Amino acid sequence: MIPRQSKRRRAAKNGLIRTAAWGSLLTLGPLLAPVPSSASAGELGGFFHIHCPVSHSSHDDPIVYPGKPAATHLHDFFGNKSTNDTSTPASLKGGPTTCANPGDSAGYWTPSPVMNGVRVRPPYQNEYWFDGGFKQTEAIPFGLEIVAGHAHATGSQPTNQVFYYCGQSPIQTPHLARPYDCRTYNDRRVIMVVVFPQCWDGRRSSTGNDTAHLAYPLAPGTCPAGFPHVLPRLEEHVHTGIISPYDATGKFVFSLSSGPYDTLHGDFMNAWSPATLGEYVDDCINAHMTCGSTTPP
Repeated sequence: MIPRQSKRRRAAKNGLIRTAAWGSLLTLGPLLAPVPSSASAGELGGFFHIHCPVSHSSHDDPIVYPGKPAATHLHDFFGNKSTNDTSTPASLKGGPTTCANPGDSAGYWTPSPVMNGVRVRPPYQNEYWFDGGFKQTEAIPFGLEIVAGHAHATGSQPTNQVFYYCGQSPIQTPHLARPYDCRTYNDRRVIMVVVFPQCWDGRRSSTGNDTAHLAYPLAPGTCPAGFPHVLPRLEEHVHTGIISPYDATGKFVFSLSSGPYDTLHGDFMNAWSPATLGEYVDDCINAHMTCGSTTPP
């Protein structure tokens, strides 16, 4: 019988190194990435991240408008390179991906940022996965399809679901419902963040969109009644490349292809290799270890 690989050997094979210190994050190679400022006092230290450059853009949304090409506002797609209106988790599985770990063949998409009526193409997103204050979580089941945030919001959304900030390095910046000028923070760039719900009732939708079966925790480590399955908390951090949402005259000119800035939302179609995602969850999230993956500084 072949012995099971050690957690550290499996982690190295998957492109990550773990450290016991919550504040320390090492990568294979010279690149470093801090734990993002969304890590809260309720976290137990379980964390990993994956870097995914933008793949393509289109007016498709295979979760909300499956099989209907060009049916919605413009989206920027990250991860799986083949995502379109006909995509399903089965069609995405094992496909080519922009993500640093080839086991992450999931599809991720968000509305395009717009400045003064001109679309801006974001260069990349970083996925951040946290324990959310739970001692044990389950890997997100293959095929789960989730939409977080509200594309038709008419006012500010809760900042535990979507927010804007200017990053963490070298200092932590505020999480706000509205994008703000990052020149105050060493010319960092505006980052759009979508936080996915972590509590699942164990059911699936016949339509493919499983969002109605998920809920946000009531507090770190506490799910609402009726949601017994705890998943890792996934956050999409979309780096827009925009320094300030204001023009040279001081006018606020930032919007999204879905509408005003407060319509921020994101979609996730899980086509991860179950074995790969399971190792990250076991060795990082549930081991309460801080993990790294190849990511820009």
